Amino acid sequence: MKVHEKAKAYDELMKDIEKFIVELTQHADSIDSISNSEEGKDSPTYYARKCGILGGSNFGLQMKISTFKGVLNRYKRLK
Repeated sequence: MKVHEKAKAYDELMKDIEKFIVELTQHADSIDSISNSEEGKDSPTYYARKCGILGGSNFGLQMKISTFKGVLNRYKRLK
């Protein structure tokens, strides 16, 4: 594989990774929006569902995204 072919493959990989990070961030935001939703507030089990099913945390996903972004930025600076 020639140098320009490697560079092109690297650029395509970086674009795919950046797209993946954007999609992960959108997914994390959609999970946060579920827990902030007030749908079904008239139901007597609303608060139990909020605390149990819908009260999940995105902390682990947010940490993975920020770590992934940090690694990606480090490799970008190596160019």
